Amino acid sequence: MEKAYREIMDRVVLSEATEARLLQTLRTAQLQTGTTTRFPRYHRLAVAACVALLLAGAVVLLGERGEKESPSGVQSGLWDRTEAASCQELSQLVGFPVETLGAVPFEVTDVRYTAYGGGLAEIAYSGEEQNLVLRKAMGQTDPSGDYTAYAVQTTVEVDGSTVTLNGAEDGYCLAVWQDGTYSWSIRSTMAYSTDVWTEILESVA
Repeated sequence: MEKAYREIMDRVVLSEATEARLLQTLRTAQLQTGTTTRFPRYHRLAVAACVALLLAGAVVLLGERGEKESPSGVQSGLWDRTEAASCQELSQLVGFPVETLGAVPFEVTDVRYTAYGGGLAEIAYSGEEQNLVLRKAMGQTDPSGDYTAYAVQTTVEVDGSTVTLNGAEDGYCLAVWQDGTYSWSIRSTMAYSTDVWTEILESVA
């Protein structure tokens, strides 16, 4: 039973303390089973496999929850995160060209470049009280990591691309678009009008 547990748990990443507790629980259950009803060996292995699979499912669910609840909106999960010193270095890390923003509607005090192992590039522009986060990934997806159900949605045409703006009556704080090869998103902590967003989007280069 312990061997079956080990074989399946080799595919699941747990802390040493958690794994020790789970293994001890299985050993205790095995001893208790031995004092009451003796199950065939393949039944015991099946029980161990089921328990391990349930634990694996819990790990996956917790990983997904962690991604959605990340303060920065980054789908961190098991992805590797690497800081870059420049946009050029960021492009090399993710394996495709990454654009920057030429127009930011506040005074920028800090810019951070981050590459994620899943092929996601991020440039975060920070000000005193605001920030903009530009992301780019390969494929047709929404790289923003923003799972908010926005009340208002509209589209604008910028340089031949249809950009979806998400927000509320007082303005928009998320832009998402694709071109058939790549996908982009820009997320803002401040809501802006379509005119401001158009200026931001036209500056992506």
